[in-house]
Amino acid sequence: MTEFEFLHKNAEFQKNCEKVFQLKDEPMLQDDLKRLQSTLKEKEEETTLKIAVCGQYSSGKSTLVQVLTKDENIAIGQDITTDAIKIYPWNGVLIADTPGIYAGRPEHDGLSLDFIRKADLLIYMITIQGFTREIGANFKSLIQGKYFSKTMLLMNKRNQEPAENEANWRRDTKDFIGSEEELAKLHFTIVDIEDFATGVRENIPELIAESHFEEFLQNLNLFIKEKALTGKILSRINIVESFLDAYITAFSKNQAADEFSRRQLKIVSHALSRYDRAASEASLRIRQQIKALKHRLMGLLADETLNQFQLELENAELKLEEIMNDAQFINDLNQIVSELEEALADVDQGVTDYENQLKAAAANFNEISVNNPIDLTAFKSGAIGLSKLVSSVTKDGVLKIVHFFGGKFKPWGATKLTNFVKGLGPWLSALGSVIDIIMFAQDKKHQAEMDHARRSLAESFDEIESGVPAQFEAMKQQENSMYAQLTRIQSTLRERIEKQLEEAARKKELVQILTSINADFTTLKSELS
Repeated sequence: MTEFEFLHKNAEFQKNCEKVFQLKDEPMLQDDLKRLQSTLKEKEEETTLKIAVCGQYSSGKSTLVQVLTKDENIAIGQDITTDAIKIYPWNGVLIADTPGIYAGRPEHDGLSLDFIRKADLLIYMITIQGFTREIGANFKSLIQGKYFSKTMLLMNKRNQEPAENEANWRRDTKDFIGSEEELAKLHFTIVDIEDFATGVRENIPELIAESHFEEFLQNLNLFIKEKALTGKILSRINIVESFLDAYITAFSKNQAADEFSRRQLKIVSHALSRYDRAASEASLRIRQQIKALKHRLMGLLADETLNQFQLELENAELKLEEIMNDAQFINDLNQIVSELEEALADVDQGVTDYENQLKAAAANFNEISVNNPIDLTAFKSGAIGLSKLVSSVTKDGVLKIVHFFGGKFKPWGATKLTNFVKGLGPWLSALGSVIDIIMFAQDKKHQAEMDHARRSLAESFDEIESGVPAQFEAMKQQENSMYAQLTRIQSTLRERIEKQLEEAARKKELVQILTSINADFTTLKSELS
């Protein structure tokens, strides 16, 4: 590429970038667009060409960098010897030794893939074993799919097999790449770097010649001469493409994330319905038992059973407390929470699985340097307060009279009624034991008082019974009650889903815009190849 061609293509690149940065005020993109702009500016200000030596694990990357730079401090060996990006000056450019990719070390993959994307040129290394199934698949997706125009292909360790096998290595590589023409674009060279190093060190010209390293150096210099300016543009295109790919993928797949909110809403709404049903059933049980207690005491409020009535009246408040402390309601609430936790844990696992899928996808085709465009922490049940529900069950379930009815509870005018009953004792004694109880019962004043007592007793119990539903409703509305927490969570989820529906429509629009811009960069990249 000539300087004039570079300026022309660079202007096209800048024009495409302007389309990206027109979205700088888009809330879902603006933070990462600022980072992207900063990254591109740093890249544009680099004055020295960066070449990344990358590829198969144990293919001789560190040995190549050591031989080129003559730096004896570079560690080499059969095991993994490079665990970080290490950059060395060589002939006016920078050579980077990168960790092997796809060797079961995700952290190494992340470092290497990020640097590969930003590097101006690549030397991709394999051994004479060629493109194994895994290495071949990754070469096609990574190099041929993204970085073909800035890559040189180097096959190492040629002297481990007879020289007559070279024709087979070339044929197999050509078939894998696609054609002789495509292979030529990669400046494909077959060498033995270790033999070259040994030949130089021990002054064995035959070994140096058999290594074909000088041929590699000629091809490398030609590669740099042809691709230096192209690589300067391609490296920036790769950076922008990664940004676009990340958001197109994220926004296209975001329906899965939206589904988590809908599942949570369904679970929480079901829990609220079950709570309402449990409270209604508890209210009915309590009212029936209050009614039964009322009829029991009223049945005893007769002259012949006044002593029994007085005994049971004294224990009635404890009995009422027992009725109110409805054990079944407590069990129902605990069951609701247990099922709620189980269902939400299933959602949490789905979120985790989805996160892992995104990470795996990112590791396979690129390492996104900008922020991950999907923040899934909001979908975790703990993030919306559900973890507090278990502790609130006991508080909601204990329906002791003082707590349940508060200061408003006055057990059926108990003081007045008790005093009235106690007042009967001296009167009975004054009449003497010889007076027939029937005569006493026929006393009109006494009968009127007994009728009044029965009415007071019935009215008091009826008031308590009719107040039970209202007390349940008041309990639900307490600020930190289980029901109030679930209601707030339900409201939050509904708001989130509404917002997600709005965002989904905008994301659909953005996918179309970003895809169109990406196509422009793809066209420019193909023109540079």
